[in-house]
Amino acid sequence: MATCALSGVLPEEPVVSVKTGHVFEKRLILRHIEATHQCPITREPLSVDDLITIKTTSPFVRPRPPTAASFPALLQMLQAEWDASVLEAFNLKRNADLLRQELAHALYQVDAANRVIARLIKERDDAQAALGQVDATVRQAVSAVSAASASAAPAAMTDDASAAAVSLPATVAAAVTARAGELTASRRAQVKAATAATAANLAALASLPAAPARAVAAHATTVPGVTALAQLSGAVAATGATPLLATGGADGAVALFDSAAGALVAVAEKVHAYPVAALAAWADAADGPLVAVSGASDGSAALVTAPVLSSAAASGLAVTPLVGHAGAVAAVDVHPTGRLVATGGADKTWRLWDASTGAAAGVFSHADMGAVSALCFHPDGLMVVAGDATGRLLLVELLSRAVACVMHDHTAAVTAVACSPNGYIMASGDAVGRVCVWDLRSQTCVQRLEPAAGVPVRGVRFDGASGTALVVATGSGFVVYKAKDWSVVKSALPVDAESAELASACIAAAFGPKLGSVVTAGAGKDRTLRVFTPSA
Repeated sequence: MATCALSGVLPEEPVVSVKTGHVFEKRLILRHIEATHQCPITREPLSVDDLITIKTTSPFVRPRPPTAASFPALLQMLQAEWDASVLEAFNLKRNADLLRQELAHALYQVDAANRVIARLIKERDDAQAALGQVDATVRQAVSAVSAASASAAPAAMTDDASAAAVSLPATVAAAVTARAGELTASRRAQVKAATAATAANLAALASLPAAPARAVAAHATTVPGVTALAQLSGAVAATGATPLLATGGADGAVALFDSAAGALVAVAEKVHAYPVAALAAWADAADGPLVAVSGASDGSAALVTAPVLSSAAASGLAVTPLVGHAGAVAAVDVHPTGRLVATGGADKTWRLWDASTGAAAGVFSHADMGAVSALCFHPDGLMVVAGDATGRLLLVELLSRAVACVMHDHTAAVTAVACSPNGYIMASGDAVGRVCVWDLRSQTCVQRLEPAAGVPVRGVRFDGASGTALVVATGSGFVVYKAKDWSVVKSALPVDAESAELASACIAAAFGPKLGSVVTAGAGKDRTLRVFTPSA
């Protein structure tokens, strides 16, 4: 009979595996299957059902080995077993020592790795601290340059208490004061004259189609995308004397766009090294000068001018850098006289500049003011409205720099602000999609609008003639509201996923010179200027 494949001796209860054919002692193989469920020889899966008992004709009695036939032989067997046990114990101890050495080596490697990580973290922290010191040094240097450039003009004020002690240069202040009365009288006359066209304007806006009449790719094709759009302020806004709008691109350029012809008229290349973040433009007449101001996230600002608006294509656009901000420039505007431009930035200041020379005319901040994120001049030119990242709106008297009032209603950063041509109503939008309509006579919020809840408002603009319509760019489209009752005249928000993707970066909207037309700009999938004109 075959011996057991496990013990090497004749089995008392032999069984055979039907899978491998090996013979085993039944008690041994059952114990092994219970522990591993495998054949001990081939490592194949094995179960009790795979074993067949081998029948024998008579019980098998294991013979006594000859070496156990006497006491000396038994003693010798016991001595051999003792020696084997000692050798096995020695091997186990040696293996334990090897394992202890390997564990110690692994722990040493872990400790060394922890020391290296700690050293790298310390070097990173030291580098960040050094970078912070360099950044502080640069900011101090920029502040020193700004202070030096402003020393020839009014000194920069640092709080509300010093605001009244600082004044504009005499010539600029005289021009602002002289024009204030003229602007007030002409503004009222323009609003009154435009009232007759109110119904036609609203009807034309209501008939705007869902699709634009034309979509024009603007700026460099290597860096496509329109990042800023400015409706021309000044007398041309009320008369519609020109179809031109100002645009800023992801390529850092500033351009004039003809909304009637759907083409760029003039381009100032590489005004900024980064995409244009804010843009405003002004012109009093088609045969008069153009004044535009732009800002970017790298802290740069620029004055862009042309001697005659209508001939800007031939003369080109002149660029004058405005150096002073120590943070991103997110808000700009042009004074109604065209003599001043304003910029506001993340350094919590707003600044005035002489539009004819680009010289600094003042650096101003106010107590508890956050980063300036929106700016606009009042139509009379005697006040400035500044919105900040805390959601506050400050109404500041231009000549005295005194804060006339602080208006609170927004719960997030103010992203856009605009005054109606009538001078009594103002609209502001914030980063959570709310638009507040303010009565400047009582400094109260008289209406709250949510064109697209949760979607940041990217721009607000009243129509330049009568102020009877307000367009809001939401980042996902635009909505036109009727003044006074603030009902929706036209909604061009996306209705499906595809159109939402196309308009997902609607960064600005403006009324076109043609009655009832709207122009939008974006850096979404189409990256175009989109001109919406009324249906025939």
